Amino acid sequence: MLGLNVSRKITSQVARAGFESLSDEQRGKLKDVACRVDKVYMDFIKRAYGAHGHGNMNFTYFCEAQLVWDNIMAINSIDYLRSNPGSIVVVVAGNGHVWKGGTPTQLENRSFSAYAVILPEIPGVVEKETVDLRDTDYIFLE
Repeated sequence: MLGLNVSRKITSQVARAGFESLSDEQRGKLKDVACRVDKVYMDFIKRAYGAHGHGNMNFTYFCEAQLVWDNIMAINSIDYLRSNPGSIVVVVAGNGHVWKGGTPTQLENRSFSAYAVILPEIPGVVEKETVDLRDTDYIFLE
């Protein structure tokens, strides 16, 4: 079992005050993470998390926090695989992070593309009629 997460203190700070609020020391703990939230990612976050996902937070900061999280999980997965050739990693993470627009996109951005996404069916969120191959490779139906 491998912990992929970034410090909760960092993601909470980014969600409240934005990526720019991080100190140089905090950014140093994020390896090579840059936080450039674009419209495609914002649209993904709206879809994956819905209106309830960010509450009364600044939505851009919420997206930045999710992007930092997705990046670190991708980097930690790749680092582990490089240090352990022949291994297979199964990532169990929150719903939005494992959609293809989340951590898998960050894997692809780092030239790592050997993955498959399996989302569990979640009534009203993840259903055969609401997701497609842009979101997941498989849906685990109950």
